[in-house]
Amino acid sequence: MRPVFVTSNARMAALVLLLHLALMLYCLLEREARRQLAAKGRQKVWDLLAGHVDAVPTGENILRAFEHLFLIMEENEHGREYEMSAFSVAQEQLWRLLGIREPVWV
Repeated sequence: MRPVFVTSNARMAALVLLLHLALMLYCLLEREARRQLAAKGRQKVWDLLAGHVDAVPTGENILRAFEHLFLIMEENEHGREYEMSAFSVAQEQLWRLLGIREPVWV
């Protein structure tokens, strides 16, 4: 539990808190996706895994699906412009399934 770079008890407690929050978020993503799928009478998300395989959403699958989603920021004389890369089929399904609102810059 004690990595070399954590030198005080306060930093170790902060590390444990961050790990706890990350795991909680991971589990909540998975739970919400599965709950919303069950409400629609389905168990799997289309094209979630490589090779266009349908799969039950797990925290890992969900995060991997968004691994190649990018936010592109460009600065010009009018300020900054933001654009998100295009969604894949699985990303679009998960975005709607999780009930994530569109970003304000869209």
